[in-house]
Amino acid sequence: MQKEKGSSAAHTKLLKQTLIELGKRFETGRFFRNEVGQGWFFPPWTKFFEKENARYLVYGMSVGTPDIVGFTIKEITEDMVGQKIAIFTGYEIKTGESVQSVEQKNFQKILESFNGIYKVIRSVGDL
Repeated sequence: MQKEKGSSAAHTKLLKQTLIELGKRFETGRFFRNEVGQGWFFPPWTKFFEKENARYLVYGMSVGTPDIVGFTIKEITEDMVGQKIAIFTGYEIKTGESVQSVEQKNFQKILESFNGIYKVIRSVGDL
């Protein structure tokens, strides 16, 4: 996985701005923050940092999934006139000189091969 070259603070700011803007477009879809990570979990009923009680936790969808996931609502014509469908949508936030990782590019290819929507967001204007 490639290391981010953009600022973490700038990434967080753009992520928040993008989620706020998407929230204003509520009728066009629903979107959620996708956090992917891993680490050691120590259950609260155990003594902290006792290895025998630790559990390794992996959370989020998977490595390579976009920062924001959800669905875009589209109306279908012809045989499904008036019905609406949800199209899986992913927005990857990038700031500064940061670029997509190999895993992110692979996820984009898969999503687009199934007619999903994937965009790299470098400013709120990219929506």
